[in-house]
Amino acid sequence: MKNISLSVVLLLFLSLSPPDADASDNASGPVGRLPVRAPDRASWKISFTYSAPPPSATKPPATEVRPVLIKERSVTKSGKIYQRLESFDNGTKIARWWVAGIVVGAMEDGSYLVSDHPDTGPFSYQNSDFPDLIWIGPDCYSRMEVVRGMSCYVFEKLRPRASDVEIQELSAEDRAAAFKDLVETTVWIDHETGLPVQESTPDRNETYTFLPPPATAVALPPEAARKLALHQARETQLTRRGPAP
Repeated sequence: MKNISLSVVLLLFLSLSPPDADASDNASGPVGRLPVRAPDRASWKISFTYSAPPPSATKPPATEVRPVLIKERSVTKSGKIYQRLESFDNGTKIARWWVAGIVVGAMEDGSYLVSDHPDTGPFSYQNSDFPDLIWIGPDCYSRMEVVRGMSCYVFEKLRPRASDVEIQELSAEDRAAAFKDLVETTVWIDHETGLPVQESTPDRNETYTFLPPPATAVALPPEAARKLALHQARETQLTRRGPAP
């Protein structure tokens, strides 16, 4: 009887013991916000590939204006300074820097433009190192899957077909229409690192590649740094002066 009683107690104990932590995490989904922040010094690139767009239902193909498509976005981070370089399929290249929320952009004529206000929009690095993935949450977690040799959390959600960058360039009327044209969007997040691996829609695929961290801190070009310093000095003076009576 004692042996039987001990066996019953042992079985009850095992049945009430929590499952393996990794198995529990995978079954119930990720814990915490994803993707996580990249390290203080980090570098990554996003490569864009596209499927053939469907023909327009309203315009003959000959009259359609072919959109300029982004090919690659490279981001280098050191502390709170980010450098973002984008290249497009028409040969255009755009460089921007984020310094404590202030955006400095390189213009086509070689000059630099400093934003008047801190960047708090959908592309701000204030809240995430991957602002275009800020929509990811527990409500759209789907499953675990191995992609590119990495065990990944998979998130799926209906999202606008146009990218966030494209939507920002639209008129209010066209923007409202864009939010109605939804497609299934899938994102894979590395289970080990919490960093993005890939994003796919029926029209495009975005592949993330994390590179060795920069050996030195991100530095603005001298003229860009000079304009940023003037802007910060002017903002400091306005702050000290206070609002006009």
